[in-house]
Amino acid sequence: MEDLERASLAALWWQHIVSDGDAPLSAGEVVPQVLADSVEELSTGFDAEPFDAAVGERVGAALVAAGLVMAAAPTAAVHPLRRLAEARHDPQAQHRVSTMLSAVVRGHRDKAITVPSTIVRGDHPSHAVTERLLRVALDNAAVAVAIGDLDGTVRYANPALGELLGVPPDALHTVSVFDFTHPDDVDDANAAFLDGIGDRSGTARVECRMVRTDGRIRWASVAVTYVPGSDGHPDTFVAVAEDVTERRRLQDELHWQSRHDVLTGLANRRLLMERIANIGTSAGPDARIGLCFADIDHFKHINDRYGHAVGDEVLTAVAHRLQTSVVDDEHTIARIGGDEFVVLVTPPADDARVAEVADALLSSLTTPIVVGPHTLPVSLSIGVVIADASSRPATTLLDHADSALYRAKADGRDRWAFRGAGTDIGPSDLR
Repeated sequence: MEDLERASLAALWWQHIVSDGDAPLSAGEVVPQVLADSVEELSTGFDAEPFDAAVGERVGAALVAAGLVMAAAPTAAVHPLRRLAEARHDPQAQHRVSTMLSAVVRGHRDKAITVPSTIVRGDHPSHAVTERLLRVALDNAAVAVAIGDLDGTVRYANPALGELLGVPPDALHTVSVFDFTHPDDVDDANAAFLDGIGDRSGTARVECRMVRTDGRIRWASVAVTYVPGSDGHPDTFVAVAEDVTERRRLQDELHWQSRHDVLTGLANRRLLMERIANIGTSAGPDARIGLCFADIDHFKHINDRYGHAVGDEVLTAVAHRLQTSVVDDEHTIARIGGDEFVVLVTPPADDARVAEVADALLSSLTTPIVVGPHTLPVSLSIGVVIADASSRPATTLLDHADSALYRAKADGRDRWAFRGAGTDIGPSDLR
């Protein structure tokens, strides 16, 4: 590490220690060197393979030895640690920040225990009464509550937290709150925890999944508050968590219903349009997409002769056949209304690839559909369009595919027709 970078990070660390108000404005001669050495050691430990968080514990102890016994000294390490992480562009960097910071806090706490304190602890009888009342309130609270050290270690857990995680509250003592966080959500939870510690004020909030001991997953809305220590007690965190699993389930269900066809389970027009728009936003300048706009031939005759119940069975069967025929999971199959279906062919959608999809859709209905005692021959007319992914709005592409669909119907149905930029051609021109 360059001297300038090391000095800059040490100055950043000292700035946040001083801003808490517990440290003198002048760092003296020893402190800058201790912080600079600590930055160097954290940087080396950050890149070590295998990663060893014990470096953080040694740094925390060195802070106390240098006279930096105030609570802000170890927690302010989050700022240089984050700078180190930003410079590395490593997907594991965020996890290493939280692990190393926890080790610094732990090393500082363990070393500080050996340093005599001149602070008089509050031992007034009213304090004991207040503590008992608070304990009763927390033990009977409907929300989950955890109180712990700044390294994430739980010192108190109420019964509601035990219920959320599927373990007795006493079993949660001395474990980390992150031990129960879903692996995919650990980084977000760590970031919220680090924000609370880094700011040393306010409350950080996050929604994340918690993994119970029986393997079931619960969603929790968690608020983490930094609580400065007093009367000789160390700084702590208070986490309040509410089980929002049912709310998340309803949200997911409503989200799914708003973007899927109730009868067939396929994507609906809204989801199709969103995916076309998303491809247009993210695709490269030369990326092309294809649309196959399919309509069931003479579907009205089926409804009129056999009734809408049979018609619904036919629609469901057609949807299943189309899904089976399109082997690429990246393509989207949608029912956009009545007997109209659309297949979105994702980039790279060249002529041959889209023609293959259109042929597969036609072939999927060569065998009649059986509904009860009725054997029903069913066919499709398909309009095909291929265009640059970002060149036209989704509605325009659908209009072009719809025009090609009518061309296929005019040519005798049970076929597909292609519409290009100002040109209408049939399938034989692309084979």
